[in-house]
Amino acid sequence: MGKGSLDARHRPLEPSDRGPARYFHGRTRIREVFAGVLRDAENDARAGTIVLIHGPPGAGKTALLYELAKIAVGAKWRVAEILPTAFDGPAQMAEALGIDYVQEKSRHWGISLKVATGGERKSVVGIHSAIKVLQTAVGKDERLLMVLDEAQMLATQAQGLNRQSVEISLDAIHNGRVGRSVVLLAGGLVQTREIFAQLKISRLSYKCDVNLGRLSPNSEREVIRDWLRDYGRAIGTITPWIDAIVQETEGWPQHITVFAQEAARIVYDRDGHLLAEDLLKAISAGREAKKRFYQARLDGIHRPDQQLLGLVVACCGTDARWTRDQLAAALGARSRLDGLTPPQVVTRLIEKGVLASDGGIYHISIPSMSGWLLNTARELAQTHLDWAVQLANDAGAALIAQHYGGVLSLPHPERTRDFRRRLDSLVPESANLLLT
Repeated sequence: MGKGSLDARHRPLEPSDRGPARYFHGRTRIREVFAGVLRDAENDARAGTIVLIHGPPGAGKTALLYELAKIAVGAKWRVAEILPTAFDGPAQMAEALGIDYVQEKSRHWGISLKVATGGERKSVVGIHSAIKVLQTAVGKDERLLMVLDEAQMLATQAQGLNRQSVEISLDAIHNGRVGRSVVLLAGGLVQTREIFAQLKISRLSYKCDVNLGRLSPNSEREVIRDWLRDYGRAIGTITPWIDAIVQETEGWPQHITVFAQEAARIVYDRDGHLLAEDLLKAISAGREAKKRFYQARLDGIHRPDQQLLGLVVACCGTDARWTRDQLAAALGARSRLDGLTPPQVVTRLIEKGVLASDGGIYHISIPSMSGWLLNTARELAQTHLDWAVQLANDAGAALIAQHYGGVLSLPHPERTRDFRRRLDSLVPESANLLLT
């Protein structure tokens, strides 16, 4: 009986969109450096620090957090997965560490506790700061790794009365003032580094500040190979399949996973046989998954703004850079009925990880997303060419206006002079610029 006739539950479990990677390769240098950070903290509690992993959506941040946590477990560290709320105050920190927090007036309750490691511990009573809770929860001979995913959400937690608690807690961990071997491993979107700076954590050493991006070509191929061989039980030469998949993924971890997973699933159902028509099916399914990924990143951004951003990319180039003001000016080129101002749309694009910043200059954060945005411009031009041309000209005029007083951040400075001419001639060029 072929695998294709088996009930789906007999197939190996497929991973969720988040969590540990089924097959993890690469990031070797990051893992080595992190192991060194742990060794430093073991030898000197004052070496406790913050390690920040930041990058665009789909760069593999969460998977890397799990891999680094495994290194800590192997080195006999206690690992606690926490939420941004852990830094709001003592009760929240105690909850994050699996400890009951008892107010002073309730001392007579005499609660006995069990923490995640299974050991008996006394109650945390009458302590009025998150760091004091941390000092009580972690013995002098213990080592604690706190893992914080979606760390950009600290911006929400650090509001009003909570801000001081968040800043004090982060500062104590970052500067080794806990008096224990404590390391905070935080992962978040691109803006997380800026958020940490706003919370007065701006002196991260080079080895603790990791900007995640593409996988190396070798690691990419190894991940795909594992999916096909281990999950798909592929028989025969898999090199053509790997070659075809890497043409679609551009080294981006999220894309690698969805394309390789689709291919491996189809191969598994074919008893491991590699058929040319099945490769085409896998590529088609991967492209649909990639499209859904982009659409999810732009959820909450109105379709006209998506199309206008695509027009801006079409006119400026896929490697263009803009200031916030330039982008807001360009997005102000259309009539707005959604209640959002153009600066608010830019802020939302940043919050969702679509835009990344390098010294206040923004670009499309996911390498292959620029091409998808171009397709939104093509779709608009195919159905409403006159409107597309007018929007592009209005956006271009706004960008040119923003140019005065600063350099318009096009890929090459010499293109600034030609930018207006290109927009002016957009009507006869539209078939080539937008529809090809």
